[in-house]
Amino acid sequence: MIDTNRRPVPMGVLLIAAFYLFGAAVLLVSLFTNPVEVSSTIAAAHGLSAAAGTWILPVVAALAVLIAYGLLTGSRWGFFVTIIYTVIFGSVSIWLLIQNFEQPYIGNATWCFLVLVYLTAKRPALLRR
Repeated sequence: MIDTNRRPVPMGVLLIAAFYLFGAAVLLVSLFTNPVEVSSTIAAAHGLSAAAGTWILPVVAALAVLIAYGLLTGSRWGFFVTIIYTVIFGSVSIWLLIQNFEQPYIGNATWCFLVLVYLTAKRPALLRR
């Protein structure tokens, strides 16, 4: 049976979910194109050792798909998983930015801040769905 009472996904949430899906696709493609270089970059961006290995790519891609699915379905767990991941990733990005002032960390921290502000502002509407 189709649920006609369900509200449409807000445009901002749709864009955030699309960004995470695109990122997951890029990570999965990089498994076959340049896994060593990309995995060390992704591991470093998440505060792990650059020698973490290529296992980090499918793990982060799966997390991104999970976040996107949770946001697109409007689930409570999707909202909170996104908030938790964004707070952790944003904190690591700010910590790395303080240690070595580089552009990727500025972009990561800015993205996390914008996602947190938007989702917090839309929280009542998202959790009512």
